[in-house]
Amino acid sequence: MFSDRIPNDSGANTPPRALGVREVVDQLRSFVEDCFPPMLAIEGEITRPSAPASGHIYFDLVEDDIKIPAAMWRSYVRPGVLDILQAGQRVRVYGQLTVYGRQGRYQVIVKRVEPAGVGDMLARLEALKKRLTAEGLFDASRKKALPLMPKKIGVVTSPTGAAIRDIVTNIQRKFPSHVLVAPARVQGPQAAEEIARGIRILDRCPDVDVIIVGRGGGSLEDLFCFNDEIVVRAIAEARTPIVSAVGHEVDHVLSDLVADVRAETPTAAGALVVPSRADFRLALMNVQGRIGRSVRREVLKARKELQYRNDRLRDPHNMLLDRGQRLDELQRRIVIRMPTLTNRKREKLQTLRRHLQSLHPQRRLERARKELSGFFERLERSGNQLTGKKRQELQYLIERLRALSPEAHLARGYALVQGPQGLIKETSEVASGSDLRVILWRGALKAKVTGHEPGPFDPME
Repeated sequence: MFSDRIPNDSGANTPPRALGVREVVDQLRSFVEDCFPPMLAIEGEITRPSAPASGHIYFDLVEDDIKIPAAMWRSYVRPGVLDILQAGQRVRVYGQLTVYGRQGRYQVIVKRVEPAGVGDMLARLEALKKRLTAEGLFDASRKKALPLMPKKIGVVTSPTGAAIRDIVTNIQRKFPSHVLVAPARVQGPQAAEEIARGIRILDRCPDVDVIIVGRGGGSLEDLFCFNDEIVVRAIAEARTPIVSAVGHEVDHVLSDLVADVRAETPTAAGALVVPSRADFRLALMNVQGRIGRSVRREVLKARKELQYRNDRLRDPHNMLLDRGQRLDELQRRIVIRMPTLTNRKREKLQTLRRHLQSLHPQRRLERARKELSGFFERLERSGNQLTGKKRQELQYLIERLRALSPEAHLARGYALVQGPQGLIKETSEVASGSDLRVILWRGALKAKVTGHEPGPFDPME
């Protein structure tokens, strides 16, 4: 394609025709636009997004260490696009690949964009954040307080950047102090190691009371060294209080979470670590005023106390006379009140004696004996009543038992007949010629069976 557009003189000694810059760029644009389809899908990670007042959106698509600029004209911007085009987001854009004429660089004119998941940088960052959070590196209990008046302030940043100038200027304006700088690159592959080394060096300085770590604003990848684990652990291991001042107020990195204090900007960090001379002067004036008022109050109080004691201080002779008069009055009151008090005590003593006599054991024993005698009398009456009744019942039962006994039957004329085997109830139990013993009420008879006869109680009748 280039052979058709760029004439090639076959003459060996004839130099080729010189092309203008615009002509080269135009041919490159035509070549690129012809080689790629008009609607190309490209996937990558968003960096350096910006939305100026024109309404257009500009950003870079990044993959590893390769990037390509992209632009989305205002006419293609739809609601919600700005939420998708955030730094670190992985997106898929649809548009035309072309060459930007002014700068002669490739760019993508984006017509449509959709999310393609969280970018690799943010994914790694989120995984590191979760792991360090689980270790407790971001706990508030680990935070150290900043010193009120630091003797020396350490700063880890680029010595040539605007951040160090803003920090030093603000410190010297607010409260002039000694600043010790540990130079370090604040972006790029070696930045994290240099920042961590600077923190450790300043932390070992015995007269450094506070350390500021930071840089000015930048893109996500520019600030990413402050998300590096080596920097985070160096801040966590430092004994000196550390202020993180990275980027602008909207920028957030892991060093902000692990640091003892986060400053919105490097300028704010310079003002944060030192007190204000005006505030100190005002506080000193307030203290002086409070001290003066307190001294005046104490002096006035002492004067009043002295005057009070002077007023109470009297002539010792007059004081002795007063005390003697008071003693005479007390003596007269004692003489007057003594009989009354004696009679009152005597009456009380008599009352107590009578009460004591009423509680004497002999009287209590006599009352107990009377009560016991009454108990015995009631017990004897109750016993006689109970035994008499029971004796009658017993006599009745004895009589009934006697009426039912064999002796009572014998006394009425009945007899008991005993054979060899015991009492005989039926004639069948003995044979003729058997010897029997007949038991009567008084005595017994010996008899011999001569025969059997039916009796009046024969069950066969």
